[in-house]
Amino acid sequence: MKGAFCWSLLILATLFGASGGNYYNSDDGSLVYIGSFYGIHLSVTWFDAVCACYNRGLVPITIDSEHKENQIKHLLTKIGANETFWTGGNNIANANYFKWLSSGNVIEYSNWGYNAPSYASDNCINIDSTNKWDHWRCDIESRYMCEENAYIAQSNAEPNEDPLFYVHEQLKDECKLNRKDDLQHRFKRILVLYNNIIKINATLQRNVDQVKTLQIENENFKLQLNEALADAKNTKKQLGEIQGILTTNSKELPHLTNEKQNSALEMEEWIEEIKAMRKEINNLKEFQNGAEYQLALFDNPNIKDYLNSTWSLAYLKSKDDHIEDLRKFINQLESRLAKCENPENRDATN
Repeated sequence: MKGAFCWSLLILATLFGASGGNYYNSDDGSLVYIGSFYGIHLSVTWFDAVCACYNRGLVPITIDSEHKENQIKHLLTKIGANETFWTGGNNIANANYFKWLSSGNVIEYSNWGYNAPSYASDNCINIDSTNKWDHWRCDIESRYMCEENAYIAQSNAEPNEDPLFYVHEQLKDECKLNRKDDLQHRFKRILVLYNNIIKINATLQRNVDQVKTLQIENENFKLQLNEALADAKNTKKQLGEIQGILTTNSKELPHLTNEKQNSALEMEEWIEEIKAMRKEINNLKEFQNGAEYQLALFDNPNIKDYLNSTWSLAYLKSKDDHIEDLRKFINQLESRLAKCENPENRDATN
């Protein structure tokens, strides 16, 4: 009976004591592991904390949102924990920025405490007793928190194609070697290698994006070239039509030139005719004025008496009729001249 009781204690010690911590569920149901040992806090380096999480199929906790941080704060308050805990944040691969181990993402959301961060090399992020973020050298000992690896669970990539999956597998292998002496150096080598892979992938992605951009530009250029060729064909067709018109016009040009020359000659003839008509009208008007003056003179009573007794009376009578005819003729010439001087009546005049 005593042996059975001791065996039960040994099993419990294996299940709980050797586990070095307890499992909890946050308010949203996420599984969280906090390292402890029978009420005595278990402090380890950040590298040993990573291995402790990996050996349980977990990863160091990631706090990438205010919601996630509030969940952790509420859990720590509920279990009465007010110590410092390691997280998965670190700048081992590159001192210039901190990244989360479980996702490989550069830290964007943060809740740094006073004078943090300082960006010294090989620092790892912890949550202090005030629930603010701080960072220590990764070889300093502290408690730690683990969680399920949501990043790998949500990854759509095949395991052998995901560089982060490769990193986790390498870290697990290093943890299994159980060589504490150079664990820090082995981890750093893997994380630096992963950081270089991320840079190479980013460069390759930029090159892929540039190739895609060039392909799109090439397709656009092809479309523009086809449009230009279509425009060239249309232009060639239009040039052919213009050439045909020019050929037709060149054949008609001599005829049109002759017509123009004939029109010019006709115009000159019209001008000369108009000049002659004006001159004739002026002459007739002068003759009319002279004849009318003579008739007025002959209306003098003394002269009229004299003329009544001579042959000149009949002559004057015939001259008076002649002047009337002259007036009619002048009116006809003036009417014709008016039509000649009006281009709209030219054809009708002809």
